[in-house]
Amino acid sequence: MPATPMPLSEYLDRIEAACRPPREWTMACETVMETVGHVLDDHYGTSGPKIKAQGSYVQSLMIRGSDLDLVLYRKGRSVNSCSKNCVKRYLTTTTDAVVRSLNHLNGDVKARVKQRILHARVPIVKLVFEVRSEMIDLEADEPSSPSSAASTTSSSSGNSDGVSIKAVKPQTVEVDMSYGDEQRGECDAVIQNLISSGGEVCHKFVTLVKLWGRISGATDSFNNCLSTFALIILAIYHFKSVDMIEKRKRKGENRPIDVAFLLSSFFHWVAFNFHCEDVEIDVEEHKMHSRLPSTYCPMFIRV
Repeated sequence: MPATPMPLSEYLDRIEAACRPPREWTMACETVMETVGHVLDDHYGTSGPKIKAQGSYVQSLMIRGSDLDLVLYRKGRSVNSCSKNCVKRYLTTTTDAVVRSLNHLNGDVKARVKQRILHARVPIVKLVFEVRSEMIDLEADEPSSPSSAASTTSSSSGNSDGVSIKAVKPQTVEVDMSYGDEQRGECDAVIQNLISSGGEVCHKFVTLVKLWGRISGATDSFNNCLSTFALIILAIYHFKSVDMIEKRKRKGENRPIDVAFLLSSFFHWVAFNFHCEDVEIDVEEHKMHSRLPSTYCPMFIRV
């Protein structure tokens, strides 16, 4: 007897669930940020540099294989007031000091420098952190998927209170550290708010579009393609447009949009409504507008 084909909506749900990072890894990211913050305070004092997250972590759009994007900043100091050489030097010395301090402390968090990319438009230092295992409550922190439980759990048992716990294997967190202003990451917070306002369907849809961008190479920055941020903006814009149209059709009836329909209409919109080879996207904080092609084009999408 032939197997019953899986409904497309269920198949997409499984893909979206499988691409989420394990809860243990997300907790490791939180530990890294907290530990690095303490090290900076101890090394430089309360008036020294601080860190904050930006990118997919703030957007709540992290998928397996994502890096944690962190920004070094100093309160009241603008990155524009520093020369590029000053930024490179400050970024290098500060990250080196963090790595030395963490390894000297011999605590639960270890770090090493993976790569310094100082000649990029935004200089970054790639760091690798290893966070040692901790015992966590299985009931409070269910894994995102069965595969995540298998890949991160070394053992599980019950304590004297009858609560199930598990020992988590050491988690590796790759960090892209840059130097910027205190305002960095605010646009990512706006993205997170827009996605949250659309509910679970919006989050699933945008996550799947982001995953497609990574797998297909549509967001390959080395090939002059669309940035991940711009692809997310397009996905949110499409969701809001479709949601508005569907609500009018349903006359206020509260029925969620099918994710498969959203994906199909999104790719149709991208492929057939952009009547040119390259589409230029210009995104500014708190507004998005179209502009005529020019020699300056920070983001592209190939259609």
